[in-house]
Amino acid sequence: INSMDCSMLDGMTTNYGGDGFTNTAWNDAILFIRQMIPHHQNAVNMAKALMKTGAVACGQTGPTEEGAAQSTACLLEPIALGIIVTQNKQIQIMKGVLEALGVTEMTSDCDFEVVGSTSSASDVAANSAKLVASFAAGAFAMF
Repeated sequence: INSMDCSMLDGMTTNYGGDGFTNTAWNDAILFIRQMIPHHQNAVNMAKALMKTGAVACGQTGPTEEGAAQSTACLLEPIALGIIVTQNKQIQIMKGVLEALGVTEMTSDCDFEVVGSTSSASDVAANSAKLVASFAAGAFAMF
């Protein structure tokens, strides 16, 4: 939690200008992107943390009958998965815009370590594949 809080505060507190653009519209766009990247990353981290607790594990397969009651988990699971998938994609797009403009992404001053994190690249790829499979299987049918 501390690392998410620090990252959000640090990322949203960025300097305006100083990238060599005299057009304020470009400076506005760069500021927007530099603040939105940590905002989106924090949303992704919160969604992943929620998913990790198991509190939103719906376990339901297939569509739900219209008007049928759904558990809170079944309502929140597709929202959390959607945040992870959609906002990660948007982060990549925003980073690409900064790169195309020739400006750097702001770096974090947060020095928290994720204790017990041993995720390898293959673990991350496997988890990403699970998310994509959930999406393809209709986990987002209600959206």
